[in-house]
Amino acid sequence: MDSLIREIYEAAVIAEKWPGLLRTLGEYFGTKGALLFTLSADSTCWVGGGEMADIMEECLAGGWMADNERPTRVQALRHPGFVTELDVMSEQELLHLPICREFLHPRGCFAAAGTYVTGLDGAGLMLSVEGFPDHQAAMAAIPQLNTLRPHLARAIQLAGQFRLQLMRGHVEALQAIGAATCVINATGKLMTNNARFEDELGNTFLDIRGALCLSDKRAQQQLSWTTELMRRNSFSGCSIVIGCEPDATRVLHVLPISGRANDLFCQAAALLVLTNPARSVHLSGQFLQQLFDLTPAEARLAVLVGTRNATLSQVAADAGLSINTAKSQMRSIFQKTGTERQTDLVRLLMGAGTIQPAADGAPP
Repeated sequence: MDSLIREIYEAAVIAEKWPGLLRTLGEYFGTKGALLFTLSADSTCWVGGGEMADIMEECLAGGWMADNERPTRVQALRHPGFVTELDVMSEQELLHLPICREFLHPRGCFAAAGTYVTGLDGAGLMLSVEGFPDHQAAMAAIPQLNTLRPHLARAIQLAGQFRLQLMRGHVEALQAIGAATCVINATGKLMTNNARFEDELGNTFLDIRGALCLSDKRAQQQLSWTTELMRRNSFSGCSIVIGCEPDATRVLHVLPISGRANDLFCQAAALLVLTNPARSVHLSGQFLQQLFDLTPAEARLAVLVGTRNATLSQVAADAGLSINTAKSQMRSIFQKTGTERQTDLVRLLMGAGTIQPAADGAPP
């Protein structure tokens, strides 16, 4: 058990280690694996280990989680330890529960033990060890699971704190180029922000019933649709033009934060970057790589597009690229920046700052 506890605290620091930890947890108790997931009416954010990772993929794809009463009953029990399904439902209820009878049991998942753990800022996570051969085996595992629970709960809290600290680092870094920046979750709740963003609260941004909103009604309609896409897990980023003075268009870049285990603990959904046209900021190709996750070649092409009043064919010729290569790179740039046309990309880059061309012979 000592090696398992060490693995628990490694996962607290390195989010990518959670699938391996959950697989090890399942192996230790002779089950098909373990799951860690949120209880949300909109969507389920989760990470799994062992065979249960594949089973959870099937479960969500088939819509079975909508009929899964077990986690909510465990949450309602408010027991500070692991419980089995028989602690929250009768055996007869379980036999008639569609997810058990038609989905889990045919896959060899006859019993489970779970616990509800309060995560960062009171957000709750369900930890479930699934695939015991029967309820007796699940009940027999409870004492050892409860020995591990304090370590697991601390690891979940630490993982959330590390992830939020990383987000704070991002927003502070963007402060240096004059960008008002914050991180929100999928419901629009503000999680962290920099000082420049605070200057925008009550003006460009409003906090209405715990959700971040834009004072510009047209821009707010787009932001509302964006947060709806976040809740559906179908968001790939966008840029929202915010009306102000005629010659000073402001652009809000909404950038998705990806990574299943990372999202689970911090539940951060997007990085919001509001550019300030009043500040002349030089954006290099290297910075564009970091901001939009562009490849070096894509960042170089984006700089050329932003600094030349020319067609893509002319830009491609200047860059020594074939038109097909330039088109392929532009499609990727559009997807990553949330734009659809070259003019939209230029507008976004102009809103973000002044693109700084590379010195002769140097890559942007």
